[in-house]
Amino acid sequence: MPQTINQGGYSLPPNPTYLEFKASEGKVSRWPESTTRVVDHEGCVNYFELLGPEHGQHIRWRVLVGEAVARTLKLPGGFSVTFSSSMPLQN
Repeated sequence: MPQTINQGGYSLPPNPTYLEFKASEGKVSRWPESTTRVVDHEGCVNYFELLGPEHGQHIRWRVLVGEAVARTLKLPGGFSVTFSSSMPLQN
């Protein structure tokens, strides 16, 4: 059965504390190449879609990872900690 990733109802917490990525191993050259939406004979779609920073799943990831980092590092703010939408990328 095909899975759908939708916008969801995710939003940033009120007055979040932003964490910044100071470095990243996210080389653009290593991003997935299968980014063309093709539906196969069974109706399945297998591709990657780059989500913008305002997309619900993008926000959800930043909030959940931010909360986990805040708990692990015992940072103040707890559930109001999130990662900013900007990440340093390498070519």
